[in-house]
Amino acid sequence: LQCRMTEDREFLPFKRLFRELKLQTDVGLKLHKMKRTDWDKKFHAVYAELDVLIDPVEQHQKELAESCGEYDFISIDGTRVKGNGFRSFLHVMKQLLEHLLSNLQKCARERSSLFFSVSDHLSTLTAYTRALQGIELMAKEAVILMKANEPPLLVNEGEIAESLKKLACTEDASRDAFYGHCLGFQYSQSLRLILQFLAISMASYEQWHSGSKEDPVKQLLSSLWKGSKYYQHPTERGIKIADMTHDSSIFFAKAFWSLTEHNAVKTAVKFVSMSVDVSKIIEIPAKNIIAKTVSGEEMTITPPFSDIGYKPITSTLVSYKLRGGQPCSSYGKNRAQVPCSNTLIIHFHGGGFVAQTSQSHEFYLRWWSKELDCPILSVDYSLAPEAPFPRALEECVFCYAWALNNLEMLGTTGERIMLAGDSAGGNFAVTTAMKLKTLGLRQPDLIFSFYPAAIVRSCVTPSRFLSLIDPLLPFGIMISCLQAYTGTVPTDEVFAKRKEARKRILKAKGYIIPTPKSESPETKQQSKGNKSLQRSQTVPSKLSPTPSRPTPPSRPPLPKTGQTSSSSIKPKPQRPPPPKHSTTRKPTAPAVSSS
Repeated sequence: LQCRMTEDREFLPFKRLFRELKLQTDVGLKLHKMKRTDWDKKFHAVYAELDVLIDPVEQHQKELAESCGEYDFISIDGTRVKGNGFRSFLHVMKQLLEHLLSNLQKCARERSSLFFSVSDHLSTLTAYTRALQGIELMAKEAVILMKANEPPLLVNEGEIAESLKKLACTEDASRDAFYGHCLGFQYSQSLRLILQFLAISMASYEQWHSGSKEDPVKQLLSSLWKGSKYYQHPTERGIKIADMTHDSSIFFAKAFWSLTEHNAVKTAVKFVSMSVDVSKIIEIPAKNIIAKTVSGEEMTITPPFSDIGYKPITSTLVSYKLRGGQPCSSYGKNRAQVPCSNTLIIHFHGGGFVAQTSQSHEFYLRWWSKELDCPILSVDYSLAPEAPFPRALEECVFCYAWALNNLEMLGTTGERIMLAGDSAGGNFAVTTAMKLKTLGLRQPDLIFSFYPAAIVRSCVTPSRFLSLIDPLLPFGIMISCLQAYTGTVPTDEVFAKRKEARKRILKAKGYIIPTPKSESPETKQQSKGNKSLQRSQTVPSKLSPTPSRPTPPSRPPLPKTGQTSSSSIKPKPQRPPPPKHSTTRKPTAPAVSSS
C-alpha cells in the first residue's frame, strides 16, 4: 500500500498536465470556431486533433502507471530500484506533454501581439500534435506489451513483435516530427542544441555520401547550403532524416560515425584533453597464447581467424602516470616512474559494432586514468559488416588473455581487473566475461557496462519503442547495425568490403588469409538478384546469424617466427642493360633512372 501511494504521488503531475491541456484545447476551439480565414481553419484542425488525442493518451498513461512498478529491478537483498523501460516511456510522455502545453500557452499569450508569427506557431503546434499522435500509438502498443508479459519480464518475442515492425514503417508514427521541431524534447536545452547540430550534420552529410564524388567542391557547397536550409526549416529536416534512416545503408552510418576518426579531429581531441604520461598504441601479435585456467591447468588460446583471417589486434594503453614496465611516449621519457597499480581497466569502445576506434574515446579515458589512478587498455576490435559475429568477441577474449600474461608491461599487478564499455562495447564487456567463464579462465572483478546493446535479436521491449524517436540512434540505423553485426545481410557490397580487408591484411608478412569457397554460376546469379542490404519496408523477423555468408576454411597453422609468406617475397630487381656506344667515343656512365 505504501509503494502504491508513493507511485500515485510520483505520477500526480500527469493529472495537472491533462487538465491544462484540455482547457487550452477548448479555448482554441472556441476561438477559431468561426473559421474566418485559412489560418483559422488550420488552427481549428490542429486543436480538433488535440481534442481527439488527449483522452486516449490519458487512458494509456493510467494503465502504464498502474502496473509499471511491478517491472522494477529487485536486487538479491530485496532493494527495489525504480527503473524500467515503462517508467522511461512515461517520463518521455511527460516531457512531451509539458512542451506541448508550453507552446499552447505561448500561442495564446502572444496571439494579440504585433509581432505574432502565425506560420511559426502553426508549424510548431502541428509538429507537437503529430508527435503526440505517435506517442499515443506507442503507448497503445506498450500497454499491449505489458499485458502480454509476466512481471518482471520486459522482452517479448511472440506475435507482438510484428507490431513494432509495422509501427516503424507506418506514417502514423509521425517519426518526422521527432526529428524536426520536437527534436530532443526529452533532453535538456543545452543538449538539444548539440542534437540539433548532429541532426543537421547527418542530413547534410547524406547528400554528400550519396552524391557523385567527381566535383567535391560542388558537393561541399551544396551540403553547406542544405545545412542552412535544414536549420531554418525544421520540418524539411525531420522529413529528410525520417526517410533517410528508414532505408539507409549501413555504410552511410559507418562513414558518418567515422568522421571523428579523422586525423585533424584526433589531434584536436588530444590537444584539448588532459595530458597523460602514456598514450601508446600497442599491436598484439596473432600468435598462440598459453593461459592458466582457474584450476591451474594450461590452455592454448589461438588468435581469431573467422572471416578476415589472422591479423594483429591494435589497442591503446592510457596511463596518467608512467609506471614501471610501461612503454613511455616520446614526451614522457623524462618523467619519473611510479610503482605499478593494483588495478587494470580493459575498455571496449562503442560505435554500433560498425564504427569508431579507441582513439575517438580517449578523451574520457584519460580522465578515468587520472581519477581512478590506474592504466587503461582500450581494444580496437574488428568492425562489422566486414567482420561480423563472432570475430569481435573472439578478439576481446584474446586481448584479455594477452593482458593476463603482460601485466607488468601494462603497469599493473593485476590484483583487480575491470571490463568497461559503452553501447556495443558494453555488450562486449558482458559477453567477454561470459566467454571467460565458459573457458575456465580468470573472471574480471568488476564489469562497468553503460547503455549496452544487451539484446541483438528481433524482439519488442519498451526501449525499442523509445528508439523510434531517438535522435542519436534512430530505429532504422539501429536495426541495420544489428543486422551487420549478426551477419544477416550479406550482399555483394559487403563481400567486396570484406575482400578489401583481406587484401590489407595480406600486406602484413606471415599472415594467412582465408579464401571463401567458390560459388557456382547459379549462386552468383542469385546473389546479384537479391540486394538485401537495401532493406525493404519490413524488418527481418530474426537477427540471428544465418549460414548465408560463405563459411571460411579450416584454421591453418600459424606462421612461425621469422617465416615469411611466399606472397610477400619480392623478386630481386635486375640491372638494366648498359647503353650502346660507338668505338671512337669514350663511353660515359649510364644515367640513373628514376625507377
